[in-house]
Amino acid sequence: MSATADRLRVLMLCAHEPTMDPRVKWSAASAARSFDVTVLGFNNAAGSLPEQQDGDGYRLVRLPHKFVAVLAYPRAFLEAVPPHLWPVAVLLSPLFALLLLLVALPLALARIMRQAALGIRSALLRHPLGRHVEPFLSAPARRPSEDGSGEEEERRRERSLGSLRARISYVSNLLRMQFGPPALWFTSYIDSLPTKPDTIHCNDLDTLLVGVVARKRYGCRVVYDAHEYYPHCDPYARWLDIWIFSAIEWLLLRRTDAVVTINQPMAEQMSAAYGYRPIYAVPNAEPRADVAVVPMRTAMTDQSDGRLKCLVQGRYSPKRGMEEVIEGWRHVDPRKAALFLRGPENEHSRRGRELAARLGLLDRSVYFLPAVTEDELVAAAAEADIGIIPYLSDFMIYEYACPNKLAQYMHAGLALLSNDLAYVRSVIEWGHAGLIYRVGESGSLAAAVHRLADDADLLSRLKQAATEFARETFNWQAYSPIFDALYRGETPQLEADGTATGRLH
Repeated sequence: MSATADRLRVLMLCAHEPTMDPRVKWSAASAARSFDVTVLGFNNAAGSLPEQQDGDGYRLVRLPHKFVAVLAYPRAFLEAVPPHLWPVAVLLSPLFALLLLLVALPLALARIMRQAALGIRSALLRHPLGRHVEPFLSAPARRPSEDGSGEEEERRRERSLGSLRARISYVSNLLRMQFGPPALWFTSYIDSLPTKPDTIHCNDLDTLLVGVVARKRYGCRVVYDAHEYYPHCDPYARWLDIWIFSAIEWLLLRRTDAVVTINQPMAEQMSAAYGYRPIYAVPNAEPRADVAVVPMRTAMTDQSDGRLKCLVQGRYSPKRGMEEVIEGWRHVDPRKAALFLRGPENEHSRRGRELAARLGLLDRSVYFLPAVTEDELVAAAAEADIGIIPYLSDFMIYEYACPNKLAQYMHAGLALLSNDLAYVRSVIEWGHAGLIYRVGESGSLAAAVHRLADDADLLSRLKQAATEFARETFNWQAYSPIFDALYRGETPQLEADGTATGRLH
């Protein structure tokens, strides 16, 4: 796939395997209509995917993912900022190294002491008199919580994840495994290109340094696409990691040519924090398909047994409201509706199963379905009646989220049912596509489910409205010209509703 002389070269960066994020795929496929597009990312952990591959009109390049030293990113950062800001950049490196030392050294000493204690215990137990002292050497068993629910264990885990030691470890791991590798390997890749890209599209904060360095060295335009407000993306974030990543984003943002994020409320939050305007909004809106969606047939239909089919689809992650939905399902009449959860299995899905089993709901009115591939999400969702968005509004990252499932549900023809989240609520009201419940109000979820189960006409209207809104307004074709204009260095022309003037139909 060779570039033509009149097509600008766009290099898209993502610090993971490129096909993992549908937004990267949507951006690349739509840009490939007018630009010569290459997507640069990392191979999977096994290194089993092709190093180079053709996508939908664009190239995929996958580099081996190799970790780097924790201070490699702060060192590379010095090149990106002007000399008068070096004190700030330099401060990030030694301050972090000092904090790391204060935690890493005690941890190392504690590990040595534990190993020594284990050695002494083993030697004592091998002694002829060891059986007499064994009861004194055994660690006391941890007492479970009285109700057996594991709530105390969860609180203990949250306290641990929010500790200063855990937050330093969190930042250290991100710099070594997520931020540092693109800074080194992507920069080296760009340096080796005989013809440099005209525009670099940086997906997320972990690739932005690469674009800023290339802008300084080669004059590339840099378009920063913030898929989330990164300093607040971890529900367990504390002052340390919020401060470090806010400082990084504040410094790099000013060396870009354009900034985009996932919705207008998020853009306003970032503008207020960083004093940067304008920040454009391009939501995670599924591309409109040329043909009608054919629902996938799975176990859902048989397990629902004629009941209303309510779906939560997506990754299981902390604080995304899975437990609260399952808890709330106790109040739902099991003869009227069934809850289906679908996503890749992990420790959070296992906790969800355990909770549903304790409540007596598992495989009676709450069911866990196997995950499907990214390309199957819309068709798989189309088997359901209602798509649920259960995120918790306690966290900024979820309050202003634009989850992929929002558009996927609508393109699948589902009525929406969401916890009261600022942005999601605004979209549902805009499209007249669903109902809102409030996770803090007992029975609120059940009342909304019962209303839809008892009113077939309302359910039908909401499903029809969601389908029409997705096809006419909330789709990638309505927003992608914003990126096209920014790649060319132009100011996007917007309609009153935020969609692009002259959008693709």
